[in-house]
Amino acid sequence: MDLEEVNKIILEVKKHRLNSVSLVNFKGEIPEILYDFDWVKKLYFFECPKVKLSSIARMSNLNELHIRYCKLESFVDLSDLKSLNELNLEGNDLTKIPPNLPSSITSFDISENELEDLDNVLNLGNLIELYAIENKIKKLPNFNGCPNIELFDVSNNGIITFPKELFDHHLERIKKSELDIHISGNPFIEIFELEESKYSYRSDWGHVEGVSHSKSLFEDYKRLYKRI
Repeated sequence: MDLEEVNKIILEVKKHRLNSVSLVNFKGEIPEILYDFDWVKKLYFFECPKVKLSSIARMSNLNELHIRYCKLESFVDLSDLKSLNELNLEGNDLTKIPPNLPSSITSFDISENELEDLDNVLNLGNLIELYAIENKIKKLPNFNGCPNIELFDVSNNGIITFPKELFDHHLERIKKSELDIHISGNPFIEIFELEESKYSYRSDWGHVEGVSHSKSLFEDYKRLYKRI
Protein backbone atom coordinates (compact mmCIF):
# COMPACT_ATOMS: atom_id res chain seq x y z
CA MET A 1 0.00 0.00 0.00
CA ASP A 2 1.40 3.42 -0.97
CA LEU A 3 0.51 6.97 0.08
CA GLU A 4 -1.84 7.46 -2.87
CA GLU A 5 -3.90 4.44 -1.83
CA VAL A 6 -3.96 5.61 1.77
CA ASN A 7 -5.19 9.06 0.74
CA LYS A 8 -7.96 7.49 -1.35
CA ILE A 9 -9.11 5.49 1.66
CA ILE A 10 -9.07 8.60 3.83
CA LEU A 11 -11.15 10.53 1.28
CA GLU A 12 -13.72 7.73 1.17
CA VAL A 13 -13.91 7.59 4.95
CA LYS A 14 -14.42 11.34 5.11
CA LYS A 15 -16.94 11.50 2.26
CA HIS A 16 -19.14 8.66 3.48
CA ARG A 17 -18.33 8.90 7.18
CA LEU A 18 -17.33 5.25 7.17
CA ASN A 19 -16.97 3.81 10.64
CA SER A 20 -14.26 1.28 9.77
CA VAL A 21 -10.72 1.96 8.48
CA SER A 22 -8.11 -0.63 7.52
CA LEU A 23 -4.53 0.08 6.43
CA VAL A 24 -2.23 -2.77 5.43
CA ASN A 25 1.52 -2.81 4.81
CA PHE A 26 2.00 0.95 4.69
CA LYS A 27 5.51 2.01 5.70
CA GLY A 28 5.09 5.78 5.52
CA GLU A 29 3.74 8.39 7.91
CA ILE A 30 -0.01 8.04 8.27
CA PRO A 31 -1.74 11.35 7.42
CA GLU A 32 -2.72 13.10 10.64
CA ILE A 33 -6.22 13.87 9.38
CA LEU A 34 -7.19 10.22 9.83
CA TYR A 35 -7.01 10.61 13.59
CA ASP A 36 -9.51 13.49 13.46
CA PHE A 37 -12.34 11.24 12.27
CA ASP A 38 -14.05 10.87 15.61
CA TRP A 39 -16.93 8.86 14.12
CA VAL A 40 -14.65 5.91 13.32
CA LYS A 41 -15.42 2.89 15.49
CA LYS A 42 -13.10 0.26 14.02
CA LEU A 43 -9.46 0.94 13.22
CA TYR A 44 -7.15 -1.74 11.83
CA PHE A 45 -3.42 -1.41 11.15
CA PHE A 46 -1.36 -4.33 9.83
CA GLU A 47 2.37 -3.93 9.19
CA CYS A 48 2.23 -0.15 9.54
CA PRO A 49 5.32 0.70 11.63
CA LYS A 50 4.63 4.44 11.86
CA VAL A 51 1.30 4.29 13.65
CA LYS A 52 0.95 7.36 15.85
CA LEU A 53 -0.38 6.11 19.15
CA SER A 54 -0.66 9.52 20.77
CA SER A 55 -3.03 10.58 17.98
CA ILE A 56 -5.15 7.42 18.23
CA ALA A 57 -5.81 8.38 21.84
CA ARG A 58 -8.10 11.18 20.70
CA MET A 59 -10.39 8.91 18.63
CA SER A 60 -12.86 8.69 21.48
CA ASN A 61 -15.52 6.53 19.78
CA LEU A 62 -13.33 3.57 18.89
CA ASN A 63 -14.83 0.16 19.69
CA GLU A 64 -12.16 -1.97 18.04
CA LEU A 65 -8.47 -1.21 17.65
CA HIS A 66 -6.06 -3.61 15.94
CA ILE A 67 -2.37 -2.69 15.68
CA ARG A 68 -0.79 -5.91 14.44
CA TYR A 69 2.81 -6.48 13.40
CA CYS A 70 3.62 -2.79 13.59
CA LYS A 71 6.90 -3.11 15.57
CA LEU A 72 5.52 -1.42 18.68
CA GLU A 73 7.99 -1.37 21.56
CA SER A 74 6.06 0.94 23.88
CA PHE A 75 2.55 2.23 24.34
CA VAL A 76 0.68 5.34 25.44
CA ASP A 77 -2.20 6.07 27.78
CA LEU A 78 -5.43 5.04 26.04
CA SER A 79 -7.60 5.21 29.15
CA ASP A 80 -9.74 7.95 27.58
CA LEU A 81 -11.05 5.54 24.94
CA LYS A 82 -14.05 4.67 27.10
CA SER A 83 -15.87 2.79 24.32
CA LEU A 84 -13.00 0.46 23.41
CA ASN A 85 -14.08 -3.19 23.69
CA GLU A 86 -11.56 -5.03 21.54
CA LEU A 87 -7.80 -4.46 21.46
CA ASN A 88 -5.42 -6.53 19.33
CA LEU A 89 -1.68 -5.89 19.65
CA GLU A 90 -0.51 -9.17 18.14
CA GLY A 91 2.97 -9.49 16.68
CA ASN A 92 4.73 -6.48 18.19
CA ASP A 93 7.75 -6.07 20.48
CA LEU A 94 6.04 -5.15 23.73
CA THR A 95 7.68 -6.38 26.93
CA LYS A 96 4.88 -5.27 29.26
CA ILE A 97 1.11 -5.04 29.05
CA PRO A 98 0.38 -1.31 28.84
CA PRO A 99 -0.69 -0.10 32.30
CA ASN A 100 -3.25 2.51 31.25
CA LEU A 101 -5.71 0.59 29.11
CA PRO A 102 -9.45 1.31 29.19
CA SER A 103 -11.30 -0.85 31.70
CA SER A 104 -14.03 -1.26 29.04
CA ILE A 105 -11.93 -3.82 27.12
CA THR A 106 -13.57 -7.25 26.92
CA SER A 107 -11.29 -8.91 24.33
CA PHE A 108 -7.51 -8.47 24.39
CA ASP A 109 -4.99 -10.18 22.10
CA ILE A 110 -1.33 -9.60 22.88
CA SER A 111 0.07 -12.75 21.30
CA GLU A 112 3.54 -12.91 19.73
CA ASN A 113 5.14 -10.16 21.78
CA GLU A 114 7.95 -10.26 24.37
CA LEU A 115 5.90 -10.37 27.58
CA GLU A 116 7.30 -12.03 30.69
CA ASP A 117 4.24 -11.51 32.87
CA LEU A 118 0.56 -10.58 32.71
CA ASP A 119 0.42 -8.40 35.82
CA ASN A 120 -1.33 -5.38 34.30
CA VAL A 121 -4.14 -7.50 32.88
CA LEU A 122 -5.65 -7.49 36.37
CA ASN A 123 -6.62 -3.86 35.77
CA LEU A 124 -9.12 -4.97 33.10
CA GLY A 125 -12.13 -5.72 35.25
CA ASN A 126 -14.46 -6.35 32.29
CA LEU A 127 -12.12 -8.67 30.40
CA ILE A 128 -13.79 -11.76 28.92
CA GLU A 129 -11.15 -13.12 26.50
CA LEU A 130 -7.36 -12.93 26.74
CA TYR A 131 -4.94 -14.26 24.12
CA ALA A 132 -1.26 -14.15 25.08
CA ILE A 133 0.10 -16.95 22.90
CA GLU A 134 3.83 -17.21 22.10
CA ASN A 135 5.37 -14.75 24.51
CA LYS A 136 7.99 -15.31 27.23
CA ILE A 137 5.57 -15.52 30.13
CA LYS A 138 6.95 -17.45 33.09
CA LYS A 139 4.15 -17.08 35.60
CA LEU A 140 0.40 -16.60 35.65
CA PRO A 141 -1.63 -14.23 37.81
CA ASN A 142 -4.65 -15.59 39.65
CA PHE A 143 -7.05 -13.49 37.52
CA ASN A 144 -9.01 -12.49 40.63
CA GLY A 145 -9.22 -8.97 39.20
CA CYS A 146 -11.01 -10.30 36.11
CA PRO A 147 -14.27 -11.75 37.45
CA ASN A 148 -15.84 -12.02 33.98
CA ILE A 149 -12.99 -13.91 32.30
CA GLU A 150 -14.30 -16.77 30.14
CA LEU A 151 -11.23 -17.69 28.13
CA PHE A 152 -7.50 -17.22 28.43
CA ASP A 153 -4.96 -18.75 26.10
CA VAL A 154 -1.31 -18.69 27.20
CA SER A 155 -0.12 -21.51 24.96
CA ASN A 156 3.54 -21.69 23.91
CA ASN A 157 5.15 -19.60 26.62
CA GLY A 158 7.74 -20.33 29.32
CA ILE A 159 5.35 -21.03 32.17
CA ILE A 160 6.85 -23.42 34.72
CA THR A 161 4.23 -23.25 37.47
CA PHE A 162 0.45 -23.29 37.48
CA PRO A 163 -0.74 -21.30 40.51
CA LYS A 164 -2.98 -23.21 42.87
CA GLU A 165 -4.77 -19.95 43.72
CA LEU A 166 -5.93 -19.58 40.13
CA PHE A 167 -7.50 -23.03 40.07
CA ASP A 168 -8.99 -22.69 43.55
CA HIS A 169 -10.56 -19.32 42.82
CA HIS A 170 -12.14 -20.39 39.54
CA LEU A 171 -12.80 -24.08 40.24
CA GLU A 172 -16.59 -23.96 40.07
CA ARG A 173 -16.55 -21.95 36.84
CA ILE A 174 -14.08 -24.41 35.30
CA LYS A 175 -16.31 -27.35 36.24
CA LYS A 176 -19.30 -25.64 34.61
CA SER A 177 -17.29 -24.91 31.44
CA GLU A 178 -17.67 -21.19 32.12
CA LEU A 179 -13.90 -20.72 31.94
CA ASP A 180 -11.82 -22.08 29.06
CA ILE A 181 -8.08 -22.36 29.79
CA HIS A 182 -5.39 -23.12 27.19
CA ILE A 183 -1.88 -23.80 28.54
CA SER A 184 -0.33 -26.26 26.06
CA GLY A 185 3.26 -25.81 24.94
CA ASN A 186 4.65 -24.68 28.32
CA PRO A 187 7.62 -26.32 30.10
CA PHE A 188 5.85 -27.07 33.40
CA ILE A 189 8.18 -28.34 36.10
CA GLU A 190 5.82 -27.76 39.00
CA ILE A 191 2.08 -27.78 39.46
CA PHE A 192 0.16 -27.37 42.68
CA GLU A 193 -0.20 -30.47 44.83
CA LEU A 194 -3.13 -32.47 43.58
CA GLU A 195 -5.70 -33.24 46.21
CA GLU A 196 -7.74 -36.29 45.21
CA SER A 197 -10.60 -35.26 47.47
CA LYS A 198 -10.96 -31.93 45.68
CA TYR A 199 -9.75 -32.37 42.11
CA SER A 200 -10.08 -35.17 39.61
CA TYR A 201 -8.74 -35.59 36.11
CA ARG A 202 -12.12 -36.32 34.58
CA SER A 203 -14.24 -33.56 36.12
CA ASP A 204 -11.76 -30.73 36.68
CA TRP A 205 -8.65 -30.99 34.53
CA GLY A 206 -10.86 -32.05 31.65
CA HIS A 207 -11.65 -28.38 31.08
CA VAL A 208 -8.01 -27.23 31.00
CA GLU A 209 -6.59 -27.63 27.50
CA GLY A 210 -2.94 -28.58 27.55
CA VAL A 211 -3.17 -30.56 30.76
CA SER A 212 -6.61 -32.05 30.35
CA HIS A 213 -5.92 -33.63 26.98
CA SER A 214 -3.03 -35.68 28.31
CA LYS A 215 -4.07 -38.08 31.03
CA SER A 216 -0.51 -39.40 31.14
CA LEU A 217 0.71 -35.91 31.97
CA PHE A 218 -1.83 -35.72 34.77
CA GLU A 219 -0.63 -39.09 36.10
CA ASP A 220 2.97 -37.86 35.94
CA TYR A 221 2.02 -34.96 38.18
CA LYS A 222 0.35 -37.32 40.64
CA ARG A 223 3.46 -39.49 40.77
CA LEU A 224 5.65 -36.43 41.22
CA TYR A 225 3.71 -35.52 44.33
CA LYS A 226 3.34 -39.13 45.46
CA ARG A 227 -0.41 -39.00 44.90
CA ILE A 228 -0.70 -42.32 43.11
